Amino acid sequence: MQDMVTKMPNAHEPKEKDLVYMANLLRQINAINDTHPEELMLSKTLFPFLKKQKYLSGEEKDLPSLPVVKPGSKGIVLAIGRWQARFAAHLITSIRKEFNLTDVPIQIMHAGTDDLPEEHKAYLIKLGGGDTPETAHLCFATDMTTIFDDSTIDMRHAGFGVKPFAMLASSFEHTLFLDADAVFLQDPTLGFEFDDYKATGAYFFHDRLMYKGAFKDRLKFYHDLLDGEENPNSQVNKSRVFMEGYAEEMDSGALYLNKAAPGLKLAIMFTCWMASKQQKKFVYSKFHGDKESYWIAFELLRVAYRFEERYASVIGWDCTPSDKKDADPMHFVNNRVCGNNIMHMAAAPYSPKKLFWFNGSILPNYFVHNRLYFVPTHFMLPDQHIPVTWPEGESPSTMADPGGRWERQGDYTKEMGAMWMQGGKIWDLVKDQEDGLEVSNRLLMMQQLAQRIDQEMIDKKLITLRSD
Repeated sequence: MQDMVTKMPNAHEPKEKDLVYMANLLRQINAINDTHPEELMLSKTLFPFLKKQKYLSGEEKDLPSLPVVKPGSKGIVLAIGRWQARFAAHLITSIRKEFNLTDVPIQIMHAGTDDLPEEHKAYLIKLGGGDTPETAHLCFATDMTTIFDDSTIDMRHAGFGVKPFAMLASSFEHTLFLDADAVFLQDPTLGFEFDDYKATGAYFFHDRLMYKGAFKDRLKFYHDLLDGEENPNSQVNKSRVFMEGYAEEMDSGALYLNKAAPGLKLAIMFTCWMASKQQKKFVYSKFHGDKESYWIAFELLRVAYRFEERYASVIGWDCTPSDKKDADPMHFVNNRVCGNNIMHMAAAPYSPKKLFWFNGSILPNYFVHNRLYFVPTHFMLPDQHIPVTWPEGESPSTMADPGGRWERQGDYTKEMGAMWMQGGKIWDLVKDQEDGLEVSNRLLMMQQLAQRIDQEMIDKKLITLRSD
């Protein structure tokens, strides 16, 4: 085992075979029951990003400075720099004010004061209710450069690659990692109660079904890695990316993780290894950012996880061309819902008809208008080739196909209506949701809170917003 560790592919540009080599080694470490796998797992030879050395011989006894995780603890983790502080403020405020989750701790991960200045950090901590000695545990910040060897990561310039390190450094056994621009329509802690989360300890969300057949090298990369793998926990046979050649599998804007689940900590460490400077040159060239690295790590290590059953939907507004609105109303071919915001549904034991969260913030397109707030009015579901599991008493006919397909025309960073779903039934957010009026009112309140927070941050000179 020690000989295998010393041959680790850390010093050169990795290839598919190096990912497989690393996965085989980590699987062996995970299977060790009669020694101390923690010593191997926390080896700096194995994972160069660890801050302190842990020798396999046991000569050095100081473990890396990963936090001690309290059994049963639950919390929310955000990875924030100054440019995400605005949306993090919106999210923290909605968690505390709209959902009244005043006792759920929030951990703000950053890469030092150059990444998240003290005044931004203090403002976010106050919003989260952690600004007194008695409440400091409710919202607190962690400088990840004190935990990891940043010379192997370069967190300030790591972009999406900083996210798995935030998950690994989380202080909570049950961790909900969120992007700053996530918007929840239901209590976000409901995800810890999903049946699939309880069964596996890892619950992920799908991205949009787009660009079928457009990324042949990416698809080949997946098959080269995973074809022939004997994995009882594999989910790739359900993947429309792996099986049908769509481009994007995972939305990493929200991940539910139980760090005590078998193999899960090792899978996240493997994801961190992929995000380290040397490895990400190759790994991140194969797909967009960090988001596919999670399920790939879980697949290669044969660790259990689950995806939501539906791929991502759209939430936005009915933008069906006016001259098409009455054409062929039963087949929905001309129906269109515009929106940059990718929506996800709840899972059992809750109704799959319940809208759960979306990404992209409370703004319809902050690339184009960074002071235009909105309350979405409609949504459209994707076509669904995979059966959805319906709770007892629910009827699939009330929210079944026809579903729509994602379309894009032009540059969504410059045009409001450049992204939409077309060809499915248009659902009214208020009329077609069992709690639609409540959700719509909640979004209206979030919009008002966001406007107030933005003005407060402008007054404090924490942000500058251009005039749209």
